[in-house]
Parts: sequence; C-alpha cells; structure tokens
Amino acid sequence: MKTTLFLCLCLSIAGCLWTPEKIPVPCPEIDRVFPTLAPANTFITVIGRHFCVGRPDLHIVRIGNLTIPKDQLEVPSEDTLRILVPSQPNSGKISIELETTDECIVFSEQDFFYQYSAQSTIVFAGQIAGTFFTPRGLDVDANGNVYVADRNHHVIQKITKNGVVSVFAGKLDDRGWKNEPVGTDARFYSPADVSVDLYGDVYVADESNHCIRKVFHNAPNAVDNVSGSIAEMGFEDMINLAAARFTRPVAVEVSSDGNTLFVIEKEKNRLRMLDISSPLGYVTTLLGDAEGTTSALSGPVGLAFLNGEKNNQLVFVADVNNQKIWSVNPENASQELVVSTDGSIEFPYDLAIDENGVLFVADQSNNGVFAVYPNGVVRQLAPGFNFGNPAGIAIDIPNKYLYISDDESHRIIRMALE
Repeated sequence: MKTTLFLCLCLSIAGCLWTPEKIPVPCPEIDRVFPTLAPANTFITVIGRHFCVGRPDLHIVRIGNLTIPKDQLEVPSEDTLRILVPSQPNSGKISIELETTDECIVFSEQDFFYQYSAQSTIVFAGQIAGTFFTPRGLDVDANGNVYVADRNHHVIQKITKNGVVSVFAGKLDDRGWKNEPVGTDARFYSPADVSVDLYGDVYVADESNHCIRKVFHNAPNAVDNVSGSIAEMGFEDMINLAAARFTRPVAVEVSSDGNTLFVIEKEKNRLRMLDISSPLGYVTTLLGDAEGTTSALSGPVGLAFLNGEKNNQLVFVADVNNQKIWSVNPENASQELVVSTDGSIEFPYDLAIDENGVLFVADQSNNGVFAVYPNGVVRQLAPGFNFGNPAGIAIDIPNKYLYISDDESHRIIRMALE
C-alpha cells in the first residue's frame, strides 16, 4: 500500500516518472499556445496536461525542426510549460515528447512564428555621393555579397560583406546593349532588378533593353542573353527562350533549384515564367495577356519565391497600384490574396522572403519596411529609421541581414535582424 501511494504521489507531482512497476506513463497533451508570435528571449506558454513539474530536463521540445535547449524550458505545473524563444528564427508547430518514453509525441494545433526585430539599421553603402544613381532591385549570394541593379548608372554593382563597392558588369553611365566575355565590357540600359541563383550567377531584368540577361559569377563575369530581344519589344509566348519577347521587364526572381525564372512586366501587368533548365527553354504567362488588360494585377513590381514543404512552390507579387500582395501557384496560376491595404502597408514595391514564409516588404508610401507573417500579422521594422524611398529589398538568411535600396537618396541600407 505504501509503495502504491508513493508511486501515485510521484506521478501526480512529476506527471511522467518511470516507476519500478512500469506503471504506464501518460502522454503529454497540448491544448493551446500563446502568444503564437513572439521575438527572441521572450516566453511563450504551452497549456496542456501531463508535463513533468520542475523537470524540464525530461522534455524534448521543438519549434518546427528546431530543438529547444533544456535550459530554455520551465515547467511550473503539470498543465503549464514555458519556452524561452531562441534567437534562431524558426517557425512551425510546437512538439513535446518525454525522455522517459518514446511511445508518444504531441503537436500543437497552432503554428508558432518567430517575430523579427531590427537590432540595428545603418547606411551600408552609398555614403559617398555618386556611388549609386537610383538603385533598385538587389540580391545576396551565398557568401554575403550584395548585387544591385544601379538603374541610372546602367550597371550591376557588387558590394562585399565588408561594404566595398565595385562595378560587377556594365560601365558607369554608358548605356546600351552588348554581351561580352568580360562583364565590364558589356552594356545595360536601365537594369531594374537582379536575382542570384544557387551557383552565384546573377540574372538581370534589363528594363529598357526588354530582355533578361545573365552575368556569370566566375571571373571575368561574362554576360549573355537569356531571353527577349533589344530589337523587338512585345509579347511572344508559349515559345522558346530566344523567340520570346518582353516589354520593359522590371523584376526577375530565380527559383531555388535554378531551373525557373519569374519575370514581371509592370506596364503590361504580366507575370511570366521561364523554364531555363535546358538551352532551348520555354516561356509561358502565368498572369496577364498580350495587351495587359485581363490581368488582376495593376502595376506589379516586386517578386519573391518560396519553395515550401512537399515542393509547394509559390511566387509572391507586389501589386503596387492595387495595394496588394498576392501569392501565385506556378502549377496552375491560381492567385491568393496575402495582404490588402489596411493602413499598415500601402504601396508595396518589393519583397523578400525567409525560409519560414515570412515576407519582408519595402513600402514606398510609408517609407518603411514591414514583416508579414504567415498568420496574417503585419509588423513594422525599425519604424524610427528614415528609409527615404525604399525600392528594393533582399534578405541574407544565414547572417540575418536585410538589405534595402533607397532610390531617392541613392544608398543601400543594412538592417541586422534579431
């Protein structure tokens, strides 16, 4: 009798201790999680049952695929578990299992989302007058180098992670169209956007040349044409890369596998998709038509690409004149509204996205940068900083930096995220 009472007492206090008689250990249960959006170094609370009171070391807790260190857990009662949010961005369902048994693991119904905050925001490049002239789209390679479409200088500029600026392709203030084996011998005409693939090659939306270009990452950075023609703007679709035609492409985004490009033609309200997996390739139109009159888009500019779970690919479009952000499924061209103007985001001009589906928005009306979380919550980042006229945005995920181009003050801003 005394043994039984002792065992029952252990179970009622700890909720999960093994006993000599191998009494079945109840699985943890999760009822709810709050808050579902929180920054680093704050606590989130899990309400449920059968947690090990005072024994966080007996719990295996994860947010998405990130295992939480034991010293960041608290178990004040059998029905309450507290998690200190780590500084590593991660989102997803919260799972709990016990060290004492491998028979069960439970997941929260709600997803948790890591809330970004701006740790510091500085002018990273462009302090010297004339370095940039209306910088627009930008992107970051795997080594932390930033590439900028310097629109009115007619070049692609490169910024090292130490802030050193150099011309990557083209010649300052010398517009034109020319492919060359040496990048600085090539010519561009109002390049509007860039996108870096997994190899480090840079794709360029060469707006006034009506074509998509490629700058190879290996020195001397040869430049080649991908699709479109300087001799003929327009609309040719369902056709190979060489025969396709574009009208003033302003945005380009490469898929994570490097096999697909997405292109925006703002004036014609079109979203195009280019299969570049073979030299011949193929071009189709996801949204819009030849005249640009049937699309749901109006003045689209920015793009972002997400390769989600189970190859669920989505393209996000900043629809400026409609004051909306859309997600588009490339498989069937279906659209879903992500953000509509609600007084927070009013003029979304460019987009970036992290691996958890958090969108970062350069908003020219509010002259600011916003984070849009998958649960629909919108938060402004560094609201006290003067971004001028933010025209481009890119994320360096490993180093937790956002880069923003200000095409009014002709500078590049770096925001350190936490």
